[in-house]
Amino acid sequence: ELLIEKGKIEDGVALLEKHLATLKLKSSQVVMHLRLADLWIAQGKNPKAARRHLEAAVRLEPANASAAFRLVRALADQGELESLWFYLELAASAPRPPAERVKFCLDVAAQFEKAKDFERAFYALSYALPLDPSRKGLVHSLIDMAHKAQLEPALAVTLRRSAQVDDGPNAVRLWRELAKLLSNGGLTKQVEAMEAWLEVERRSPQDKEATAAIAVLKKSITQDPTDPRAKLEAEARKLEVAAADPAAQA
Repeated sequence: ELLIEKGKIEDGVALLEKHLATLKLKSSQVVMHLRLADLWIAQGKNPKAARRHLEAAVRLEPANASAAFRLVRALADQGELESLWFYLELAASAPRPPAERVKFCLDVAAQFEKAKDFERAFYALSYALPLDPSRKGLVHSLIDMAHKAQLEPALAVTLRRSAQVDDGPNAVRLWRELAKLLSNGGLTKQVEAMEAWLEVERRSPQDKEATAAIAVLKKSITQDPTDPRAKLEAEARKLEVAAADPAAQA
């Protein structure tokens, strides 16, 4: 470390790498690998050496989100999209400021989109949404990418999860987008669409769009159910009526 402080970085790194071989504790090895990766990155001379140390740290502690975050960022800088994909979800959960993680996910998503890998671009965006649901343009980008990748069911899951963890005003928008998707946006799940619209109405009682949609769905579910859950509920209601009035069944 004294050599590094004096500016003799290469000599300091060489000594630290020798010291690494003597460490017995796995946790100490991880710390040293990360330290060496930082030094190689700071030098800007050997990104492959930095990557080697980051990969070693993740191999030692596969659940280390901080190490995964740094590894994915290094791989992204090198355009190694296939390699980074395995670590991306873990990296997105690293203990770093949400704004930094969101930017990280958006940058990776942009690289996947440029490579025409819309499926992985969608998932990269989906990791960002719960971190900052109110970020301008993020919901629109996520929906657009889901349609490109034909991942509407995964989009519904992402919107629901994000809406459930968001207690702010943006939750209304998330429930609304989910309701639209479930009712006429590529999926036909009447009961789940109704539930989503009810969430909108609960948070915004004067919402005319929600009120109108609920009325339409109630009528549709009763008269002509199209999704399996609605059909089962309609059949159950018929059986209840028949059981209560045997004469009507006859």
